[in-house]
Amino acid sequence: MKNIIKLYDEANLAQLYGWKAQRLGELIRLGFNVPKGVAISWSVFSEVLDYNEKTSEFNMLLKNDRIINIQEIANLIIKLKLPDEFWSNLNDAMRGMGNRFIVRSSGKNEDGNQTSLAGVFNSYGDVGKDDLEETIKNVWISSFSPIATMLGSGNEAISVIIQDFIQGEQYGVAFSRDPLDQCNDCIVINGKSTHASVVNGDGGSWEERVFNRSELSGGLISDITNVIYKIESLFNIGYVDIEWIMSRNKIYVVQVRPLTYPISEKIGHYAMYSLESTECLNIDLDQLKNIHKRWFEKKYWARKYAISQNIDIPKGYYISYVKSKLTSLNVDKILEKFETKILVVDRADDKRTIFVDRNDLYKFLINQNEYNNDKIITVKLRELPEYSDKIFSGFSTMIGNDQILIEFIPGAFSGIYKYHIVPSYMVVDMHGNIISYNLNYFSEVCVFDNKHLEFVRKDIPKIKPVLSDFIINEVIRISKSMADRFKEPRLEWTISNNKIILCDLSFEKKPFFIEDNNMNKLSNGDIVGTVFKLEDLNVLIDLCELHTVSVVPEEQFYRTQMRSSIKEIVNSFKIYENPIIVCKQPITELALIMDDVKGFIFEEGSFLCHLGIMLREKNIPAIFMNQALNKLENGKDIMFVDGRLSYER
Repeated sequence: MKNIIKLYDEANLAQLYGWKAQRLGELIRLGFNVPKGVAISWSVFSEVLDYNEKTSEFNMLLKNDRIINIQEIANLIIKLKLPDEFWSNLNDAMRGMGNRFIVRSSGKNEDGNQTSLAGVFNSYGDVGKDDLEETIKNVWISSFSPIATMLGSGNEAISVIIQDFIQGEQYGVAFSRDPLDQCNDCIVINGKSTHASVVNGDGGSWEERVFNRSELSGGLISDITNVIYKIESLFNIGYVDIEWIMSRNKIYVVQVRPLTYPISEKIGHYAMYSLESTECLNIDLDQLKNIHKRWFEKKYWARKYAISQNIDIPKGYYISYVKSKLTSLNVDKILEKFETKILVVDRADDKRTIFVDRNDLYKFLINQNEYNNDKIITVKLRELPEYSDKIFSGFSTMIGNDQILIEFIPGAFSGIYKYHIVPSYMVVDMHGNIISYNLNYFSEVCVFDNKHLEFVRKDIPKIKPVLSDFIINEVIRISKSMADRFKEPRLEWTISNNKIILCDLSFEKKPFFIEDNNMNKLSNGDIVGTVFKLEDLNVLIDLCELHTVSVVPEEQFYRTQMRSSIKEIVNSFKIYENPIIVCKQPITELALIMDDVKGFIFEEGSFLCHLGIMLREKNIPAIFMNQALNKLENGKDIMFVDGRLSYER
């Protein structure tokens, strides 16, 4: 294991250590301030696999389906033992370095002349010596992520760079040319207060544009401008993009890459990137970066595959623009890409989803981030299918014995989450024959209010709707097509303009079975414990409003979970050793307390709702029981075996 070197040891590092390592080495030899560092070749990973006798097992996981097996790949890598020879060579190479480090990727295809792959692989800042092993392994794991695979970089582990962590007063990035407006010949410098905010794309930031270098009169902006001009003149790679740190009046360069322009369509002063295009991985997404990455981890593959199977999906684009240069004509051309009247905008300022009438889109876009007209703004824009009380929405999935579970309601499926409308269900075989069913009467629906731009509840004459043979067969086709490609997908769909639109999907790790048409088990396992009736679910709903979004950001979830009001609810049932929560429905907000209970009993609800998926993932048993709140008493010890009451005291 000799493929561990100091960054300045060799001139040609790209083949074994990646472009990032090579350019940092060149910077050091040219006299730039660069934190001390070492590079670990991608070949070391193969040697570690051989040392652990895991090469065959690892290659089998890659061969079968690395997208599906990503968690198994990660678990295998985490458990690898790094041999003593590795640590000996690493310690020798790191002699003279400090005690805190930056650990980052350096790939053969990363930071190249044609593509940067920015944000694709993992990087870690302010890492201690005790955490080096874990972070090195996590960088290796990111080599085989869905995004890396999608970009053709997931066939081998990426090389790793370890550098001294420099504590700076300012951190940031700089471009030797405007990354959006290629005709605008200026330096763009973006600064942030912490290293993490550069990596994650968050935190308070400032931006400066330098149009005339001769007008600068010293200071930070002048120093960065001089550094980036010098790098551009010495590196034969065209315009450049750098990361910098200002520490004790010195500018340190920690990364340099060619400035690439992967713009699929550029009209005037904005750029559009289709959500099915890998090109938008290179957008400066600012606060949208985490949303952007989750989109590609979860949905890129599904949307791409759906299109290939003639499955309709909502159209969507990332739009990057300079507000002061956006015109109503530009926006008209953007709107030509969409069919629906209402569009959903994921904003860069606070990550909220807003519904925008397309007629007011121009006004909406130019009102974003008003403090800076020249800042590049990125939003995600996608269609909202047309909703009315005359259409259906629902869930579907393949279950055991080549059958499909279909759940549906009239109107928008937001009604299940926001207004807790209980769906009808049917189990059908692959020919559309109904095996079992439960059709509800509906006296309310959830529809989109075009005037107020929000989903609202609407009273309707009491109806007992059924699905037509055409709809059933289309749901079967879509569900089977997605299940043929992906492991245990749970689909969300709606009917718009007489066609089924696949709106979203979730994945489970384990199959979902309905045994012998027993429709009362939401999550498998026996329920043993003491009844605690949570009769007013509005207490949870009012506390957190998690129903307003389909996927709750992890940070927001844990922050809400720690509220004193949530803890009071948990403490109220923790008087029992094994509390069993009995309540009306499996609402998403119950996820906040599910780690503190032994099981759930619901009176009614959806099998494929988000809480149901989470309960099955966590092996928390749950059942449906008609009139459970009336039949079970607080404080009673109970046992449910195979979904049926077998003991009560």
